[in-house]
Amino acid sequence: MTEIRRADRIARLLLAEIAQLVHREVGDPRVHDVTITKVDVTDDLRQATVWFTPLGGLGDEKRIAELQAGLDKARPFVQGRVGRNVRLRVTPRLRFLYDAGVDNLVRMHDVLGGLRTDGAMGEAAPSAPPAEEDDDGTSS
Repeated sequence: MTEIRRADRIARLLLAEIAQLVHREVGDPRVHDVTITKVDVTDDLRQATVWFTPLGGLGDEKRIAELQAGLDKARPFVQGRVGRNVRLRVTPRLRFLYDAGVDNLVRMHDVLGGLRTDGAMGEAAPSAPPAEEDDDGTSS
């Protein structure tokens, strides 16, 4: 059985707590349409990188910059509330970063979808129905 690192368990707990705080308690309107996608915590639990992506505005650099500014401004509030709610010996110092992985995934999906519709991947020829076998195991 694989052992789950304590940092990974704390990261899942922080993900749920931070997402809830950002959506329900942060008053900055810039951060209301954000998704917290992942939290990475160092082994010593002193640093946490919080990855985010905008809802619906993938690839919009201006929107991403607004979200980053809003989250950076809300960081002390969120970090303080996390410290009270999660009850760790040391509250991790939060750092918010844009998660480009979601944007890359959407682009890749669009590229592959374009290949399928352009016919570049080729359409499979309709297959002939399988030959029926007689009772003696020979094909008819």
